Amino acid sequence: MSWPTSRRGEFLPQLDGTIVTAALPSLRADLGVDVAATPWVLNAFFVAFGGLLPPAGRLGDVLGHRRVFLAGIGLVTVASLVAGLAPTFDVLVVGRVLQGAGAAIAGPTGLALLAVLFRGERQARAFGAALHRDRARRGLGQGPRRSAQVGR
Repeated sequence: MSWPTSRRGEFLPQLDGTIVTAALPSLRADLGVDVAATPWVLNAFFVAFGGLLPPAGRLGDVLGHRRVFLAGIGLVTVASLVAGLAPTFDVLVVGRVLQGAGAAIAGPTGLALLAVLFRGERQARAFGAALHRDRARRGLGQGPRRSAQVGR
């Protein structure tokens, strides 16, 4: 597995967690959703993500980090398609739950891959880049911006 692939694995969950923020008003209007229900678009992702992090990390230990990481990225990709093409609010929430599950699977296994693939100073640089510099923070910041661009 390449270093760029692993870095994208840390970026993607952060982006998916926040990308719908700016689109909530138009989602609400397009899908005919009550204001009180719209927080579930965000919460569905984060509840699944937070609840599945520990077992997903263990799953990577048992089945292999690379295999589980790729499955998580695949799930995020398919779930993003489901959420993006959702004809109803319920389908959108299911897509968001699946996105959160995929992100929970990809996150800890991506970091475990960095620990396995790199040693010494290269490992320190890999973790620094994955966690503190580029991907995670930019994913958080780009979500609302990209959502607004798509919504135009």
